[in-house]
This record gives sequence, structure tokens and C-alpha cells, in this order.
Amino acid sequence: MRDFFKDLLQNLDKLTGMKQYEKLCQTANPKEEIKTLLDILCRVTSQYDFIPDSAKKQIIQDAIISDPEFIGLNAKFVAKSLNMRSDFFRKQNEDITISEDALTGEERGRRIAEWLQAVNKVESAMTQPCKDDFSFLKEIKPVDGQEYKSKTSLEDLLNHSRHVEYLKQNYDPGTGKPLPTWVSEDTFNSEYDKQFKPT
Repeated sequence: MRDFFKDLLQNLDKLTGMKQYEKLCQTANPKEEIKTLLDILCRVTSQYDFIPDSAKKQIIQDAIISDPEFIGLNAKFVAKSLNMRSDFFRKQNEDITISEDALTGEERGRRIAEWLQAVNKVESAMTQPCKDDFSFLKEIKPVDGQEYKSKTSLEDLLNHSRHVEYLKQNYDPGTGKPLPTWVSEDTFNSEYDKQFKPT
């Protein structure tokens, strides 16, 4: 955090227009003044050990830019900035602490076995994979004597299926970014149609 505060102090004029570093350099003993300020700032941030350093840095930088009452980098300002977000981080830390009543040994093994049995009893709710030939459309039975007429044409259904397959083969499902094997959709469609489109 010391390097962060030193860098922040040196660049404070770029963020706020304040020349706090320059003023400290004009004092009788600038190195001692800067060292003392950095020591105090580090001591204040060390009191918030439940907040990760990366988050502390972001909170302090954001507060410097957004606080209309900012008068300079000092212990009071840093404490005020971190206090504003401390409840969030305390809550996070409470959520991940392990209960004192955590199961261990044989009891833990028994409870895990019970849970696995319960999970294995559950029947899968997954649907059957779609048939490639779409013959299932002919299997739809009329309700109350009325014949079901699909509003989606077979061609629209095939185009949609082809588009979904294009997305699966060309984009990362987690990020949505193109894969290294990416091809344009027109190229994919012509190759796909050669292989799978019914004649």
C-alpha cells in the first residue's frame, strides 16, 4: 500500500488539480514529511484487513475523484472512504466463514452419503435430444379434434437450428468471444447445408 499511496500522492494533481506532493516537497524536511504521511496512511489501511488491498486501492481512488469535499490525502479521508464500504466487505467475510458446528469425521461422511442417495433418487427432468430429421412434428396429436397447425415453418425451424449450431461451434459460451476456428456465418451455412439439409 505504501507504493500505492506514494504514487497517488505524486499524481494527485492529475486527478484533482491539488498539488499536495509539491507542497510537501517545499517543507523544511520533505522526505520526513512524506514518510510520516505514508506511515500514517498505511497504518489506517492496515486496520481494514478484511478488505483486500486491490479493493482498498480502488475505493480510495474512486473516493478522491468523486468526493466534492476532498481537501487532501490524509488519514481522516482514507478512513472515511474505507468506512463507507466496510459493511459490504464485513458481510462478505461473514458469509464465507465456516460454522463452528461444521461436521467432521464419520458424521460428515454419513451426511454426504445421505445427500448422494437423495440426489441419485431424483429423476432427471432433462428432455430427450431433438431428432435431427424433425419427424417429431408429425407426431403431434390434435387436441379436442382440432388439428394443430404450427406457426413455425419447417424451414424456419431448420434455419434456427443451423444458427444455434453456428453459435456453438464459433463462439465461446462463457465470454461470447469468437473461437480461434471462427468462420463467417455464410461460410458455415453453406458447409452445414451440404452436410445436413434434407433434399
